[in-house]
Amino acid sequence: SDVCSSDLISTQFALDEIFGINNLQFIPSTFERAANSWTKQVDILHIDGFHDYESVSDDHEQWKKHLHNDSIILFHDVLEFPKDLGKYFDELDGYKFIRPQSCGLGVYCKNKKLLDFVKELSLNIPV
Repeated sequence: SDVCSSDLISTQFALDEIFGINNLQFIPSTFERAANSWTKQVDILHIDGFHDYESVSDDHEQWKKHLHNDSIILFHDVLEFPKDLGKYFDELDGYKFIRPQSCGLGVYCKNKKLLDFVKELSLNIPV
């Protein structure tokens, strides 16, 4: 729902320069505009826009057509906004866990085996 290009630039720099990850595409746009013009399937979707229930639901719904059963969706701030974003995350049908650092990163996937793998990886990420 919101756009912060300086966050995108610093994140892309860190991923490329520090970790050597350069196969990601950052889209400085609103979720709605990006979802309407996107033509590929999405493996990882990070939702970090407005935190009210309706906006999070809209963001997720707009991107559903681009997701597959192994897609991972990250919902930022689920612990910071428990009555809205946190409630939406809790209501999702599938497998999920919350990484409590940084106001809560909700990690969701329909594939339990893949989510368990991601959860194990996340345990090795320094806080």
